[in-house]
Amino acid sequence: MHRQVLIKAELYLVSLWILFACIFFLSYRVDGANYCSALTIYFAGHGLCWGGIVSVASLCLAIAGLLFFWRFVVRIKGAGGVTLVLKSVEDLGQEQISFLATYVIPFTSFEIASVRKTVLLAALLVITGAMYISMDKYYANPTLTLMGFKVYKAVYLVGSGEEKEAVLVSRQKLQKGNRVRMLAFAEGACFARLAGTT
Repeated sequence: MHRQVLIKAELYLVSLWILFACIFFLSYRVDGANYCSALTIYFAGHGLCWGGIVSVASLCLAIAGLLFFWRFVVRIKGAGGVTLVLKSVEDLGQEQISFLATYVIPFTSFEIASVRKTVLLAALLVITGAMYISMDKYYANPTLTLMGFKVYKAVYLVGSGEEKEAVLVSRQKLQKGNRVRMLAFAEGACFARLAGTT
């Protein structure tokens, strides 16, 4: 259970690396002295440039998102898994576009220079992340689409003839009747590869 939550949290960060890269671009300034003069906050008697803090934090989070994506690819690379037959397949690509339009693009309009608004943005991202994990929407991830993955909701047949449903992530186009090898990476979610391919 703990591992499942961790994987979903990592995928949430992966979905936001574009946002963090945009925040870094918007908050970074070459003229550091002039930029910091109006945005200095004081902690324990030391002046800290708020714009610089936001820039460094957003850059670190963007890099973390990319590292978690790399870890996701390593986790599923060369996975064999079991071979199953798909009974029905539904493309979930539209949900990834909706996530981008709803949770990434609007957040770029926040005024990063304001400490209060930046704290509000951070709080909203944490709340959104909690919802993202609890509602199992980790597959609504625009980064997966950008990196060549497709996401499907599929019904498949197990050995006993019983039908089960799962979210499938694959680099290949999947269709009804395909035989696929599946490897679970989270509860109700699997990496899928057409049987006989590598």
